[in-house]
Amino acid sequence: MPKTKLTSLFCVMLFLLIITKPSIASASQWYESGTLHEASIRQWKAATYSNKLATSAGFITAALNDGYFLHDGKINSDTPLKRLSEILVEDTDEYVKIASNQDEPVSKTVLQVMLELGWIKLGYLTFLAETAQYSTSIKK
Repeated sequence: MPKTKLTSLFCVMLFLLIITKPSIASASQWYESGTLHEASIRQWKAATYSNKLATSAGFITAALNDGYFLHDGKINSDTPLKRLSEILVEDTDEYVKIASNQDEPVSKTVLQVMLELGWIKLGYLTFLAETAQYSTSIKK
């Protein structure tokens, strides 16, 4: 199977794991239980790193599954989803330090960071706005 198909298959499987959130008695995976998709900047700043990391994975996975994540080959053994999520948390944390409106949805900031990193197509912001999927698409 070509590498791109394997990467796509892996991402789809990861997405399914995230949305189904199996109730296993063991500890949850690092990418599960992100609760900040609809949070304000103030709430993001007060959140734990693990919550930010899981939420960031949700944003990345949603963009990938919606077909707007550029360079989906970035999610592979060289740069796994966890590392991309760490980068997104770091950069979002920098942006929210200077945010003037602490009650603004952090999703706008996260998407802006992803756009500036060159991870998403500009059309993704339009797509989300037109379909009102800031929360529904990203929380999947």
